[in-house]
Amino acid sequence: MIKIDLSRRGQIISFLWLFSVIESNYEFSGISLVHYLIFSDNSMVRRAATETLCNLSGHESLLKVLRSEEKLKLWLGLAEDWNGDNDSIDECFKAARAAIATVAMAASDPDVVKALINLNCIDTIVIVLESKHEDMVQRVLFLINQMLTDESAFIYLQNQKLLDSLTAVNNDSSSAEVKEIAMDIQNTLI
Repeated sequence: MIKIDLSRRGQIISFLWLFSVIESNYEFSGISLVHYLIFSDNSMVRRAATETLCNLSGHESLLKVLRSEEKLKLWLGLAEDWNGDNDSIDECFKAARAAIATVAMAASDPDVVKALINLNCIDTIVIVLESKHEDMVQRVLFLINQMLTDESAFIYLQNQKLLDSLTAVNNDSSSAEVKEIAMDIQNTLI
């Protein structure tokens, strides 16, 4: 069993928090450094980096990263990876939740939406909807709503697999708010 030095964890989280404050207030090109950390083998570092970038999702430097299909594909993969090993399930879930939230907020950018369509993001959307994790489902519903503002995305989202998953959310979710959002999206797409 690996022992975690909590003071080291605190240092990492403090560094990433400080970075997010600096990044949001100044033109500092450190996005690529933190972006590199989301693929760390250390689940706590991965989570902290992903959450930091989630807080910067409207920043032009991060949007530039997410417009790249190659890099966006990695974010979609991270959003699907919430089942870590026994020691890091919670950390992996929180990183996945932050990843899907980042993608959802970035989907207000038309070029990110184009990249999502080109990557066939329906697969990731359906996986997250079928996860039954209310936090994840709510974030992916926000992603769908963001994409619906784009005409080509609207056509792309009229997919039977997605409609079936939305029906399942309507039937299975314990949250009235999630059910309502899923039903509204479904009605919009039909």
